[in-house]
Order: sequence, then C-alpha cells, then structure tokens
Amino acid sequence: MSTSLPIYRYLGLDELADEKHVMVDGAARPNTTTVLSHWASSATPNNLVGDVSAEITRAYLLDKSVWDHHSSAVTCDHLDIDGLISLCFLTDSSWALEHADLLIDVARAGDFGTVASPEVAQIAWTLEALMESPDLAQVAMVDSAVTHEGAMTQTYRAILSVLERIVNDPDSYSSLTSVRRLRFETTVNQIKSGAIVLEEISANDLCVVRVDTTLALSDQITVGNGVHFGIDPWAIHSATSMPRIFLSHDARYVYYDRYETWVRYMSRHLQQRRNLAGIAMILSGIDDVTWHADPPGSLGPVLHHEGSRSSLAEEVVISQLVDYLDHSTPAWDPFNPRQPLN
Repeated sequence: MSTSLPIYRYLGLDELADEKHVMVDGAARPNTTTVLSHWASSATPNNLVGDVSAEITRAYLLDKSVWDHHSSAVTCDHLDIDGLISLCFLTDSSWALEHADLLIDVARAGDFGTVASPEVAQIAWTLEALMESPDLAQVAMVDSAVTHEGAMTQTYRAILSVLERIVNDPDSYSSLTSVRRLRFETTVNQIKSGAIVLEEISANDLCVVRVDTTLALSDQITVGNGVHFGIDPWAIHSATSMPRIFLSHDARYVYYDRYETWVRYMSRHLQQRRNLAGIAMILSGIDDVTWHADPPGSLGPVLHHEGSRSSLAEEVVISQLVDYLDHSTPAWDPFNPRQPLN
C-alpha cells in the first residue's frame, strides 16, 4: 500500500471470505480491522468524527497515524449513497480528496435529505436512480441468479466505475431524475407560496409542517415503512434543521424522527429519540382512530394513525406530543457503545 495515500480495493460481502478489510458506513464483521462509520454503536476511532461516514473516511485519509496497514480491501454492508462515497474515498483516494466537499455534500443529501445546491441534488438523485436500476450505469451487471449480496457488490462496482463521469457532468443524467426533481421543486415552491408553512419549536427540536387543506398530496411519497407523507421530505429537510418533523394536513397527522438522530451526529447536539409507542398509546386513548409507532431503533421511526382523518384538533395532538417529548425518557443513544442495533 502506498505511503502517500492508502488505496484499498473494493470487495463485496460475497467476496470477502477470510479477507481482512476496512468496513465503511456499516458494522464490524469477522476480519474487520477498522470501522469508519457514523452508525450508532460504531467502533470508529474517537478522533475520526463526522456527521456522515464520508466525512469520517476523508478524516481517515488525512491522518496518517490511523491508516490501517493490516488490510488492503474495503467493503460496505448495505447499499446507499454515503456508503458509495465512503468507498470512493478509499478506492480512489486522490480524486475523492480533490472533490471532497462536493462528495460529502452528496453523501449528506443521500443520508439526511439536505440539498446544498442544485448540483448536489442532481448527483444524489442520479445515484439513487442507478441504485434502483444499476443497468443504467451502462456497464456489465448481474443476472437473476446472482445472490442479493452479489447484486449489491456488482451495483457498487458498476456505479463506482462511472462516479467520476456523474460528478463531472451531472446534467447528462437529467432524464433519469426528472420525476424526482419535479417532486422536490413542487414542494419547495409550495413552501415559497405559503401553501406549506413550517413552524420551528426549537426547544423540542421540532418542526411543524402545516399543509393547506386545498393542497393535493402525492400518493407516491412515503416515510418510514411506507407511511403516506405526500410532500417531498428532502424539501422539508433542506428548509429546516429541526430533526423532529410533524406533518399536519386536514386532520391527518404524521410525525417522524429524522435519520440524523439515529447516527452519531457531530455538528451539533440533537435531542435523543423517545419511544413513540408511549405517545401512540396516549393519542389512541383520546382519539377515534388508532395510532401506531415504530420502535426507536428504526432508521426513521414514524408515528401515525389509521384512517384518513383524526378526530383530534391539531393543537391537541401537538400539545400531547410536546409534553411527551419533554417528560418521557430517552430511548435511543447513538453514542452509547452498548446501544443495541435493531
């Protein structure tokens, strides 16, 4: 391995066998020698910090004292944009460092839905499209007999091979992202026009998103495990830094904790998640409909209710929610090394 900058070869999970390796944006596996991840409970060295794993891998490259000379391979255990960018930093180190700020903004868009610029959005949406249909990368891909892990391996390898082209000329992929861009821009324009109003309750890290009752919501936009949301979350996340989001639209309510509160977020202190099952029980007891909640260890736990409308007024739901956030016990601590992942 070069002493100027370390360069690792990418191996997929199905290719590792007994190979010693660096794990980026994931959890340690057998024969992992270094972890570079913002995940909760991560074994990442304490002197390497960042909101996204891409920031951690950049910090790793810039600190020669922590370079791992026991491994020549790098892997990632799931498919997403931050994982891809983190792999790029270790497999194409010099080029990645030259474009580090842009690449990290793209990773933040992928993980947190925050859009720093139109260029960042276009690159991130392109990567999303290629991950959903990797043959669009115009390189050899998998057939139906390949395992899930093998498919992920070849998807990463395919997109890594065209990442420089995407970054250098993102607009050439605009045909792949037109639907995604329209969705985002529609919500942005609705915020600008006042059809969507954001109210920040900073004491609770909460943003109340009020959608005009006359506004038609998209059936295609969901949060969590398929809970209907109706407007573009990236547009909301780019308009507020509050990590707790509450949507109100014609007596229909949805709350969720953003992914920032699942990881070891370093830029600022974020209030810890609560177990939303408690507030779901409270609201179910006073509402005509039943409320449901995901566990606090979900990547983006959602609180929502059955039926199209709640019988509760918005101010009642918000009052109950804020009181619960104020007085319930934290249920997820990403900085606790013994925090179980679920």
